Amino acid sequence: MGTVFLNVMDPDEVKEIIESLQIQRKIETIHLSNVYQRVLAEDIYASIDLPPFDRSAMDGYAVRAQDTFGASEDNPITLDLIEKVGAGDVPREKVGEGKCTEIGTGAPMPEGADAVVMVEFTDIQDDRILVSEAVAPGANMAACGSDLKKGELLLSKGTLLTPEKIGVLSAIGLSKAPVFAKPTVAVISTGNELIKPDQELQHGKLYDINSETISNAVKSCGCIPLYSEIVKDDYSSIKSKINEFKHADVIITSGGTSAGAGDVLRRVADDMGRVLVHGISVKPGKPTLIGTLPDEDVDIILFGLPGYPISALMIFESFVAPF
Repeated sequence: MGTVFLNVMDPDEVKEIIESLQIQRKIETIHLSNVYQRVLAEDIYASIDLPPFDRSAMDGYAVRAQDTFGASEDNPITLDLIEKVGAGDVPREKVGEGKCTEIGTGAPMPEGADAVVMVEFTDIQDDRILVSEAVAPGANMAACGSDLKKGELLLSKGTLLTPEKIGVLSAIGLSKAPVFAKPTVAVISTGNELIKPDQELQHGKLYDINSETISNAVKSCGCIPLYSEIVKDDYSSIKSKINEFKHADVIITSGGTSAGAGDVLRRVADDMGRVLVHGISVKPGKPTLIGTLPDEDVDIILFGLPGYPISALMIFESFVAPF
């Protein structure tokens, strides 16, 4: 019997078909410690102002800026020290005219103060502070809400949660975040010649490579591989195994896609669903099959990769991984 493909397609045409496919996007809410490299499933809005209070950006002294005007090294201005405030403290004293509060980076600004003089531009004499540089209102401090106002969009749906994005979620006090559930991908290696790595190699047999390479490629895409036993290259075995994985979002097989008498997967896919692609004008990897299997909500996507390991991995990286 001659080599017969349903319709050998141009790679760009195949990619368009793949882009039109959809899988059901389930949402789960998980702890922030587990969201690294997950995809945000909802827009997140700031529940508080950031920073949530006026805070010092430097170690130094909280002052009324107008009290420092004219200060210089030759002509320092003297202010009375009334209090010391560190990060996490709550200021008790109001900074009035001619007064100042010693303040640490990140500490709340006391009432009455509108700037911070860096400690490098001060000297201490008893409880009096000599200020040798003038500051403008707002200097060396971060005003409440200057980074983000309560109610503003913090992160958009579809954002990949990298360390800095997770830090942003932590900054508004979130302990959990809604993310898309990782798609499940069944990986089925077919071939009468294949054996598992822990079996004794006999003449005519080959160790299965694709199960591990494709499963780990699936992991690299942020999905969960579902492992399968090696399946014999016959209609009933392949159909039965595919039926076992009808709960998966995607099924990837390798082997059984070549045209001719050995083209078992195409017959199975024809009977169980729809074959969208059978044959791509690429080398290696021409006998690739893509189809859909009907399901209650969204159809299961079936990718039939060539059995040759290099071809299988190349087709995966070129066509399946982007999807």
